[in-house]
Amino acid sequence: MAMGGILKAAALATLFAGGAAAGGAAAAWASTPRLHPVRAYTIVYQLGGRMTGTETEHSDAYGYRRAVLSRTELRAGGAVVKANTRGYTIGDTTVTIDFAAGTASRVRNPLYDRIAAGTATEKAEDFGLRMIRAMGYRPTGARKTIAGETCAVWKGPTGETCFTSDALSLEVKTTLAGMSITRTAVQVRRGDPGPASVYQPDARYPVTDVGDIAARLRALRKGQ
Repeated sequence: MAMGGILKAAALATLFAGGAAAGGAAAAWASTPRLHPVRAYTIVYQLGGRMTGTETEHSDAYGYRRAVLSRTELRAGGAVVKANTRGYTIGDTTVTIDFAAGTASRVRNPLYDRIAAGTATEKAEDFGLRMIRAMGYRPTGARKTIAGETCAVWKGPTGETCFTSDALSLEVKTTLAGMSITRTAVQVRRGDPGPASVYQPDARYPVTDVGDIAARLRALRKGQ
């Protein structure tokens, strides 16, 4: 996502990462790992603070397929940075299309193996909660109603996040480098995985393979 640090926070949602998918999609992905408790959903978010704009998150096949469409503006130090991107993940691979730059890149998700292994031995929501706690987040006991859904507030090192009982992220508030950013759900559509096109490449932008970032980092450390 163009959000960078919001979302170390949005990474929390990925760790948890409806109704059934339309048509034959549910059957097509029936044998994949369940990375999220909800089969399919679409959530539209409004951003506020130093970053404004919208994000739309789609999820299908219990989180095995995810896509995020972002149109944002970040204001910092007198500069305005605009972003128009679509990122989609299928299993362990993420493709990010930057429409403004006219580029597309593919990278292997370094967290995938850990998440898939964890959700194979315990419920996706239990695994996600354990990982959130490991990142220093704790429930505050407060609850909110956002976009017609009830969520519980968690507080951690970079701010607050609010999850439903089945791990939908409805709100994130974070402060990074003195910049406050919020992401709040304005629409939640359970059972709607979004159009098939959001999980597919765009023929206008050839994909550059970045590879396995975690493996590259390990190689760099060994070379030091």
